[in-house]
Amino acid sequence: MTWHNYASGTDDIGRPYQGAVYFWPENEYGTGQTNASHDLTGSCSVSEVVEVARLETGDVNRYFRGLDSIYISKATKTNIDYTFHLEYLLATDDILLDLLVDRTASAGTVHSLSFAVGANKNSATNAAWYWVKGAKCKTVTVEGGEGEPWKVSADFSCSTFAVYRDQAGLNAASTTSSPAALNSRQTTGDICMFNAGGWIQDGSGNTFAYITKSFSVTVNHNLQDLWTVGSRSKTNCIESALDVTGNCDISLDAAGRHHFRDVLACTNQGTIDIRPATFIASPKLYLTDVRWDSSSIDISPGNEGMMESAPFTAEVIAVSQVS
Repeated sequence: MTWHNYASGTDDIGRPYQGAVYFWPENEYGTGQTNASHDLTGSCSVSEVVEVARLETGDVNRYFRGLDSIYISKATKTNIDYTFHLEYLLATDDILLDLLVDRTASAGTVHSLSFAVGANKNSATNAAWYWVKGAKCKTVTVEGGEGEPWKVSADFSCSTFAVYRDQAGLNAASTTSSPAALNSRQTTGDICMFNAGGWIQDGSGNTFAYITKSFSVTVNHNLQDLWTVGSRSKTNCIESALDVTGNCDISLDAAGRHHFRDVLACTNQGTIDIRPATFIASPKLYLTDVRWDSSSIDISPGNEGMMESAPFTAEVIAVSQVS
């Protein structure tokens, strides 16, 4: 095998603003084929605003040194740890977040997804389309803050990657049960803004805090990657316990007296409803059995009211699309 001639012309350079990311649920881990039980014909765009799409292999070589030399004695191939990192702005018609947070009702497993990630997609000869198979969400964070949009950041453990020079090559590699054409459904909803039309409430409809400056919640599926003998790619990826943690910057009413008492009493705050947008159908996050984990009240000179960055843990989380 010889090195590719990377200096083969200016048209070969990877260019910005020519990318695309689409997804579809798989019928089985790592197959890349569409799961017909989902209401998704073909594939769907992730969001109109994808900020980061990063594919990584991890270290693919192992190096060994003997007793007789200061130099590397041998190099060999090792397991490939395919991972995918995705950051995008949450839209009112988002359907991906539900697949990242909620597990399957029948088996309690994390949804296995395929992604098609395109780069240089406007080039007829020097595009690259990466087919990400067996993508199971390891962690996902939903966060928003004052004057900012709601943002989703997710890390995936993946079975394999395949790369093609154009979209037609990716389509040809799939069977008829896989998307015949990418982008059969386009996400076109409004971007959810933290201060425009949303709310955070408890289960009784009460305001979560008088002032909430920021809010984030993270779901960790605690995945375990598995390789079998003779395979550099992952054979499977299994789930463990689900952890739901978060943090929020909130005002402290009565100089923090009420919040401090709730923390010390380990009070179960019940439920928290997060609606990134209420003026139109949009995703809703529903946290159950929420407790404050700690408190750190700072009484000091300043030009703002008393605020606290308050961490919490929830026992259960669910995502739904509500009108």
